Amino acid sequence: MTYNLPPWMCMKQEYLMLSLLIPGPKLPENDIDVYLQPLIEELKELWELGIETYDATRNKTFQMHAALLWTISEFPAYAMLSEWSTKEKLACPSCNYGTCSSYLTHSWKMCYMGYRVLLPKEHSWRTNKRSFNGKEEHRKAPPLLEGMEVLSHLDSMENSFKKTKKKLIVFLELLDKSGKTKDHLNARYDLQEIGIRKNLHPKEIRGHRKVKFAKACFSMTKADKSIFCDVLKKAKLPDGAASNISRCVNLAKRKVSGYKTHDAHFMLHYLLQISIKSILPDSVAIPLIRLGSFFRQLCQKVITLEEINQLEAEIVITLCQLERIFPPSFFDIMMHLPIHLANEVRLGSPVQFRWMYPPERYMCTLKSYVRNRSRPEGSIAEAYLVDECLTFCSRYLHDGIQTKLNRMPRNNDANDFEAEIPHSFPILFLKKGCPLGAKKGELFSLDDKSRNQAHSYILLNCGKIEDYVRFHTRQREARRKTHNSGVTLVALTTSFASAKDPNPIRAKISYYGRINDIIELDYFGNFKVVLFRCDWYETQEDGYGSSYVQFNKKCYQEKPFVLACQVHQCFYVQDPFDQNKHCVMKSIPRNLFNIGDEADVDPQAIYEKEPSDQSMGPSIPNDNGEIDLIRGDLHEVVIDASKGVLLSQEYNTESEDNSKDDIE
Repeated sequence: MTYNLPPWMCMKQEYLMLSLLIPGPKLPENDIDVYLQPLIEELKELWELGIETYDATRNKTFQMHAALLWTISEFPAYAMLSEWSTKEKLACPSCNYGTCSSYLTHSWKMCYMGYRVLLPKEHSWRTNKRSFNGKEEHRKAPPLLEGMEVLSHLDSMENSFKKTKKKLIVFLELLDKSGKTKDHLNARYDLQEIGIRKNLHPKEIRGHRKVKFAKACFSMTKADKSIFCDVLKKAKLPDGAASNISRCVNLAKRKVSGYKTHDAHFMLHYLLQISIKSILPDSVAIPLIRLGSFFRQLCQKVITLEEINQLEAEIVITLCQLERIFPPSFFDIMMHLPIHLANEVRLGSPVQFRWMYPPERYMCTLKSYVRNRSRPEGSIAEAYLVDECLTFCSRYLHDGIQTKLNRMPRNNDANDFEAEIPHSFPILFLKKGCPLGAKKGELFSLDDKSRNQAHSYILLNCGKIEDYVRFHTRQREARRKTHNSGVTLVALTTSFASAKDPNPIRAKISYYGRINDIIELDYFGNFKVVLFRCDWYETQEDGYGSSYVQFNKKCYQEKPFVLACQVHQCFYVQDPFDQNKHCVMKSIPRNLFNIGDEADVDPQAIYEKEPSDQSMGPSIPNDNGEIDLIRGDLHEVVIDASKGVLLSQEYNTESEDNSKDDIE
């Protein structure tokens, strides 16, 4: 990936370069050094000597140099590239020898807990033994490796380009056979061995080879699972935000399966909080909501150092709260890594330039080239070269020939009207939206009231519509799987604290609505303006930091019009218990980048226009109070210990076996 391209180009497939393809049906493991050696030599040559390159704009050649900034890989592949094991005791490469880990003898796996070590020294949780591992925590946070320290370790390291035998550790090879839950019988035996959470320990039934244990506070009934799946099934998402998640939900079996990695990413950011706060106790719902909010803020396209510092402190509190609730088997290395993600953003720029989604999409394209399944790498290499040649040639074709590089984007926002605007008009419209598709609405005239309302907005405001964003009316999206009619308007209001205090207080207020009509006003061929006629709704906040609108309670009906340049897109997710109550979700479209062309851009003005969520969600009480770890409305689970078979899992309201209805 070439990072000296504009943000909207550098992660696109036509600008990615396939530099190495390793053949063979198996992973190269330690042999990857042999394959990487020629690539490393070329990278050294590019950095030290450079390569002669032609500059078409200047019509001359120059010596181009290149540097490898970083590599992008999933965490298991990191072990192969760096030879640092990501499964054993010291699995975290950032904590290094300070990794806090322990081996669970019954679950046969390593767990990574001890997040209290990252809390401030005076925090009350450091002395709370009962809610954590039964010990007080007085250690200092492990220092992160500095760059010079890493180099000193590598200087004394010898590379051996040969295959080495690796010790086979049984507990690292075994996986959870059920694959559905981390709260199983062996996890309860681990709690018993550690000596914590005695009310969750398994109890043997005398005279039988059976054990029983209470349901944990994060367990869900069949009704809860139906509500969880129903939220995902009914949710309509903006165009291009994610795939159709509803197709992955089976309401009859209460199953969620077949979703992509990016879908899980989107559900964690936006959809998870809607369902869990309705069906789980606050002690469980709040830290999970905060976890989703952490990733949502971490993945912003623009992030400040102050926000990074706040995220770095807040994720420690969230993980400590999760440590009080979930069993040790829940805390694998993937639950440990979030404590380092904020620092990675501080060091390496926003995550959209470093995450796995563009490479994964490109891998899907490369795999589609395979025709000879016995030699897939040959098919990929041949098709890639053909595609590169066609891409190179298409850049030099004249404008009259349509290629994939110059064709209209899916959500086209091109300004096809270049007429001059009269100087007598007091505003200048820089850019406008344009209709998509062949079918356009019929021409009609506004009534006097609507015409006056529209003109009042036009005379007071100007700007541009969100680039590459698709807006639909409520009627048009009714039969579609996507939701593109939601809009939010952020306005600055001025108020005074009191009559004695003359200093004004400026605050931002958000208004939420849905588009009824999209109107393009044609001012006698001089210029055109796009207006939205919207229904605005009353807004309220809940105790979890979310905003809700009531679709049965309209407001500001005398002011329905708004310029397209004034609003941002949002979407609404229906509350599982009230069909008129919808939670507001703000998301920035994938291809939208707010980059000003002027040198003297006002950062405060940009901040006021961006739809961002600065809150980590509901706060976690800083106390040592006990958490109710058992769901009192659920019966205990009975298991045949000799076979590991679930015999009974009855609810107070149900008597059916629920063993096949678990959601991971």
